[in-house]
Amino acid sequence: MKSNYKSKIKEGPTDICSCCGGLWFDYSIREFTIDMLINKGLKKEFIDIVCYLKNTIIKLCVTCRKDIISGKIPILCLSNGLSFYEVPDCLKILTELEERLISPRIPFMVIRTLGFCKQFGLKGNLVNVPMNVDTNVSILPRSFSDTYTIQLKLMRQMKNKNAFMYETIRPKVVHTAIKYLVEQELYKDEGIVISNDWIKEYSNERENFIVNNKDKKLNENENTGESFDDDDNWNECDDKPINPAATETLLNDETDNQNDIGIKFAPGENNRPISILMDLKVDELTFPKIYCGKQRKIKPNVKLTYAKIA
Repeated sequence: MKSNYKSKIKEGPTDICSCCGGLWFDYSIREFTIDMLINKGLKKEFIDIVCYLKNTIIKLCVTCRKDIISGKIPILCLSNGLSFYEVPDCLKILTELEERLISPRIPFMVIRTLGFCKQFGLKGNLVNVPMNVDTNVSILPRSFSDTYTIQLKLMRQMKNKNAFMYETIRPKVVHTAIKYLVEQELYKDEGIVISNDWIKEYSNERENFIVNNKDKKLNENENTGESFDDDDNWNECDDKPINPAATETLLNDETDNQNDIGIKFAPGENNRPISILMDLKVDELTFPKIYCGKQRKIKPNVKLTYAKIA
């Protein structure tokens, strides 16, 4: 009994409710078919609305089952506008700091583990700070490739010593994600536009290097002659690196050298924080990786609170 309980807790809730989409343990779920629900006096149209996740076997949690059997649509039913959008590939690969660069809100908060129960909790206050996405993207270099990376530090204020977030980010991935988001309805409603001047400047700075055919032949002959001379004068004792220091590994001491490495920026330093109670789109603007630049459309006749959603 005890080992079975521990294995269940370790595995966690894996059964998904077809109505609310919540994760539950198997003993909290009842399985139905459409015919079983119709025999209980429910109409087929009502079943299609409340059972948002279409499966052959309908799984319902205790709360949703009570409301559905009584002919009511549960408040947390996904059809009320609580379902999430499909996340595109350009947003799935974003790291935590890369997501902060493209989000119009920065949630300054400290989240820590709560004992050994694998849960997390918020310590202290949450400060919701608005920021300009175009300004954040403009700090990235204009010239980059798919494998180009830079070290970036997100600071609360520039005068602070320690960074709020510190990662190695990929500018190419950030630009691809923000190009997708500015085309979405939420970012258009907020008037978020990304300047494309860096593209024009980068294209103007690039010039093709042209080499004459005569110069190519001369260089090939010189390289061939040098290789033969080197073979004649080669000595095993001389086969040592000219600059051995260039191949040595330097371990970064975070306490001493962290403030000297990477680009430091504080996008919300001069902006006034906004209360999360007054910011009606705080969730969608803070987490573009979840909401994909779209606003959650909850039905007007459904009264929801943050406590019920949580």
